[in-house]
Amino acid sequence: MFDMHGIYDNPWLTAYALGIAALTAIACIAIDYIRRALFTISIDRNPGKWFNNLWKLSTKKHNHNNQ
Repeated sequence: MFDMHGIYDNPWLTAYALGIAALTAIACIAIDYIRRALFTISIDRNPGKWFNNLWKLSTKKHNHNNQ
Protein backbone atom coordinates (compact mmCIF):
# COMPACT_ATOMS: atom_id res chain seq x y z
CA MET A 1 0.00 0.00 0.00
CA PHE A 2 2.73 2.48 1.02
CA ASP A 3 6.29 2.28 -0.23
CA MET A 4 8.25 2.75 2.98
CA HIS A 5 11.66 1.72 1.60
CA GLY A 6 12.48 5.33 0.75
CA ILE A 7 11.89 6.28 4.37
CA TYR A 8 13.46 3.30 6.14
CA ASP A 9 16.56 3.29 3.94
CA ASN A 10 17.14 7.02 4.45
CA PRO A 11 20.34 7.81 6.39
CA TRP A 12 18.57 10.82 7.96
CA LEU A 13 15.79 8.71 9.51
CA THR A 14 17.00 9.28 13.08
CA ALA A 15 17.28 13.03 12.53
CA TYR A 16 13.78 13.13 11.03
CA ALA A 17 12.35 11.17 13.95
CA LEU A 18 14.04 13.41 16.52
CA GLY A 19 12.93 16.50 14.61
CA ILE A 20 9.32 15.33 14.51
CA ALA A 21 9.43 14.51 18.23
CA ALA A 22 10.90 17.94 19.02
CA LEU A 23 8.30 19.73 16.88
CA THR A 24 5.53 17.75 18.56
CA ALA A 25 6.84 18.70 22.01
CA ILE A 26 7.17 22.37 21.01
CA ALA A 27 3.62 22.38 19.61
CA CYS A 28 2.26 20.84 22.83
CA ILE A 29 4.11 23.36 24.98
CA ALA A 30 2.83 26.25 22.84
CA ILE A 31 -0.75 24.96 23.09
CA ASP A 32 -0.34 24.66 26.87
CA TYR A 33 0.85 28.27 27.15
CA ILE A 34 -2.14 29.40 25.09
CA ARG A 35 -4.45 27.35 27.33
CA ARG A 36 -2.92 28.91 30.46
CA ALA A 37 -3.32 32.42 29.06
CA LEU A 38 -6.95 31.82 28.10
CA PHE A 39 -7.67 30.38 31.54
CA THR A 40 -6.06 33.37 33.24
CA ILE A 41 -7.99 35.84 31.09
CA SER A 42 -11.37 34.11 31.26
CA ILE A 43 -11.87 32.08 34.44
CA ASP A 44 -9.10 32.99 36.85
CA ARG A 45 -9.60 36.75 36.94
CA ASN A 46 -10.28 36.49 40.68
CA PRO A 47 -7.90 33.77 41.93
CA GLY A 48 -9.49 31.51 44.51
CA LYS A 49 -13.02 32.78 43.92
CA TRP A 50 -14.24 29.55 42.32
CA PHE A 51 -12.72 27.46 45.09
CA ASN A 52 -14.20 29.70 47.79
CA ASN A 53 -17.66 29.53 46.21
CA LEU A 54 -17.41 25.75 45.84
CA TRP A 55 -16.24 25.47 49.46
CA LYS A 56 -19.15 27.59 50.69
CA LEU A 57 -21.60 25.51 48.66
CA SER A 58 -20.21 22.19 49.91
CA THR A 59 -20.12 23.27 53.56
CA LYS A 60 -23.61 24.72 53.27
CA LYS A 61 -24.94 21.41 51.94
CA HIS A 62 -22.96 19.45 54.52
CA ASN A 63 -24.20 21.60 57.41
CA HIS A 64 -27.75 21.43 56.06
CA ASN A 65 -27.60 17.61 55.98
CA ASN A 66 -26.38 17.44 59.60
CA GLN A 67 -29.26 19.47 60.99
